[in-house]
Amino acid sequence: MIKKSRLFLPFIPVFVALFLAFGYLGYLQIWQREEYIAKVSNQVVRENVRQGWRGRIFDRHGRLLVGNRQVKKLFADARMIDNPEEIAEKISRLTNLSSSWVLNQLARKSRYIILKDNLTADEIQEIIRWRCPGLGIVTETERYYPEGDLAKNILGIYNENVNCGLELALDKYLRGRTMTQKVERDALGQELPLEFYSPQNLAGNDIYLTIDRNIQYNLENSLWDIIKTHGARRAMGVVQDPNTGQILAMANVGEDILPGSNFLVTNVYEPGSTLKLITYSAALATNLIKLDEPVNCENGRYQIYDRTITDHEPLGIVSWRQAFAHSSNIAAAKIGQKIGARVLETYLRNFGLGSFTGIGLPGESRGQLPRYWYPITPAIVAYGYGVGVTPLQLINCYSTIANGGQLLEPQIVLKVINPDGKKIFGAAPRVLRRVVPVAVAEQMKDLLREVVESGTGQRARIDDFVLGGKTGTARKIQLGRGQYSSTDYLASFCGIAPLSEPRLVCLVVVDNPGRNYYGGEVAAPAVARIMKESLQYLALNSSDDYWQLVRNIIK
Repeated sequence: MIKKSRLFLPFIPVFVALFLAFGYLGYLQIWQREEYIAKVSNQVVRENVRQGWRGRIFDRHGRLLVGNRQVKKLFADARMIDNPEEIAEKISRLTNLSSSWVLNQLARKSRYIILKDNLTADEIQEIIRWRCPGLGIVTETERYYPEGDLAKNILGIYNENVNCGLELALDKYLRGRTMTQKVERDALGQELPLEFYSPQNLAGNDIYLTIDRNIQYNLENSLWDIIKTHGARRAMGVVQDPNTGQILAMANVGEDILPGSNFLVTNVYEPGSTLKLITYSAALATNLIKLDEPVNCENGRYQIYDRTITDHEPLGIVSWRQAFAHSSNIAAAKIGQKIGARVLETYLRNFGLGSFTGIGLPGESRGQLPRYWYPITPAIVAYGYGVGVTPLQLINCYSTIANGGQLLEPQIVLKVINPDGKKIFGAAPRVLRRVVPVAVAEQMKDLLREVVESGTGQRARIDDFVLGGKTGTARKIQLGRGQYSSTDYLASFCGIAPLSEPRLVCLVVVDNPGRNYYGGEVAAPAVARIMKESLQYLALNSSDDYWQLVRNIIK
């Protein structure tokens, strides 16, 4: 008979093993509890940095230019996917993504990989039906532009890779507040929030621009028409209210222009004859000339030192008034000789050249004035060469004459409204200085009128409104060769209307317009069209309050 004690001998190792196992489990439960809870939590619970909605951007009348929209995105937690080849094939069949690309993404073994943006409703339903661990759908907010590409050169872009234009310049106002939100993932990789998060409550401020959507649309259409009609490389334009400094439209179109590329503030060019506005203003303000007195334009050729200055239209002895209307370089050069470097440079700077305008747009250039003034320099600068300006600087010079002689700071932001509806910033006209007396500004407006009535700008005439302006045709310098091209030109025209009570100033600059390269032929008709359409539009939206504001500024 077998003793009972021997019956238990085979079970002793089992009991010992169970004792050790339960002991180890107890050890884990008691002494290693917190460590393992943390490990599990790291796999299931994660912290996402959430940001409030970015502020919206409107035009001056509250029409939306940039907004936010929520989109569904497919993401993957590669560490939870055991069959990446099968998953990649499924995703490829459902979407336009290649299976090899999906596999490469999953090979990164990242916990959060965005595989596809903007999922459709059908795609969402199919992904949910798969019930694949490691695949999930997340809702994110992105920028959208209800007006398409309208004003894209001003607005810029904001996304995870790019921030430029006004999106960059006004980021401190637009950016929403951030918070950290804990989320839990279920077995299928779906995120379940453990804390409440409302992007609306963390939203940034809304921006109202001085831009008018309708005028911006007219400007861009007119510039594209120049490109199509003349085969130009690029065309730039800006419309400004001369009485407030506010920019109503601003655009550049053509080759190699990316969203947020605003050549009107970044690019410097020699303005040619449009700069004669400053030359004649300085001469009148210093009593150097009388408009009806004669000047000898030398029949179109004038020798100064080793330089021969020519006119496109040879003139003899004419009045200063006629010389301006027909854009005589020789007459302007003679003013430069008489007025001298010191006085001419003073007026260039007083009109705002050689310094930032204060508009606050990214990448703005201050332009370039001569570093050294040689004896010939004043004569050359007087007709628009040897000096670099931005289009924004130049239109601000014309606005100075239009409003009676005061230089205003150009503005692009009308107001900033916080999420509670409170205005935290409101634009007000800022007068920087008086540049010329009112009487001189009136004389200059009369000269600009004659340019359009009988001079080089006759193609800028418009019905119902009296428009004045100045043409410009400048040769482009050949980079690396140190000389001017005989085939590449910049054609421009800057106009003011209506001259009796100026409401708008418009500048158009055309880069390489082709065979017909004169500003009066290429740019002037475009300014006329923009002015006519914009003034007709504004006539339906004017108010007595506007003109009271204008009278207060002039005082």
